Amino acid sequence: MNKIPVPKLSEDAKKKINDSIFDLFIGLTWHIWMSGKTLGAAWTEAYGMTKSFIAGKEKSNPNNPAVQHMKEAMVSKLSSFLKSAMVGPTKDDKMNVPKEQYDKYYAMGVKWVNQGKDGMNEQIKAVEPKEAAKQPHTLTPEQIKKMIMNQYMQRAA
Repeated sequence: MNKIPVPKLSEDAKKKINDSIFDLFIGLTWHIWMSGKTLGAAWTEAYGMTKSFIAGKEKSNPNNPAVQHMKEAMVSKLSSFLKSAMVGPTKDDKMNVPKEQYDKYYAMGVKWVNQGKDGMNEQIKAVEPKEAAKQPHTLTPEQIKKMIMNQYMQRAA
């Protein structure tokens, strides 16, 4: 079977992935913080959600270089940010959203979450093998007949 070449990630693609991870993380943190939790709790919960998002991408795209970079960036960029944020003076702060600003604040969080997800999905798709390049695995009629006979013999035994 022919091996399909997978494009390498450019530095620009890596930067877009890093920015997208941060957008997703900040958007999730924003929504959790708006729900009444402390900033530290929001950071921790958003970190877990971002990590789960990337794990899901890894499960469905295990050999994709963009996904591999997401895993590395998650560990190197967000982990260090989270550690420093958790000891910062604002970790116990709660967000006080004025009622008249709630919709605007909520929309900002949605925008960041969507930017993050869309940015990561775009980079994953950019390095996926093209459908036209994939070669289907075809069986000859003789191979199909042999497979059917083997299955029949196994069931009969």
